Amino acid sequence: LEFRRVLFRSGVGLLIGDSQASPQQTGRLVLSDSSVSGYQKGGIVVDGTGSTATIANAVVTGIGATTQLAQNGIQVGDGAGAQILDSHVSGNECNEASACGPDSLTQAQAAGILVFSTDAPVTVTGSDVSSNDIGFYDEADAAQPAPRAPTAVVDATRFTSDRYEIGRASCRER
Repeated sequence: LEFRRVLFRSGVGLLIGDSQASPQQTGRLVLSDSSVSGYQKGGIVVDGTGSTATIANAVVTGIGATTQLAQNGIQVGDGAGAQILDSHVSGNECNEASACGPDSLTQAQAAGILVFSTDAPVTVTGSDVSSNDIGFYDEADAAQPAPRAPTAVVDATRFTSDRYEIGRASCRER
């Protein structure tokens, strides 16, 4: 799939693959020079083993501080991999008082880029990540063995004005 301009009003903007489907769905995305905004929960979601995305020169914009839920600009998980190049991700902030807040260990935070439960390569290069609760969050799957090398690599990326944290990676012992 190749998209040039995308605007969504609710839910997930782009869903690439689906680890919850039976059977699991695998997707591949090439997205360049595009905008994704107006989503409810996730801007771009790459999900499931074998699913991949190359996202280049994209602008992914959340609705800003909201009491509805914790949005994520770009989410890669459950075995999926992605390359994020020269993109801008912003405006993902959660103000739901009973669930969201500054402590990422006990409270939810909206992420610019969320990576979880994957050993597939995820790279973020030359991008701008700003005005999110947390810029980049990499959460390991505690039920799986630790990878032998880092699978998420962030390089030459600027993090500015993220409300609580620039980034966090959960760790697990091998």
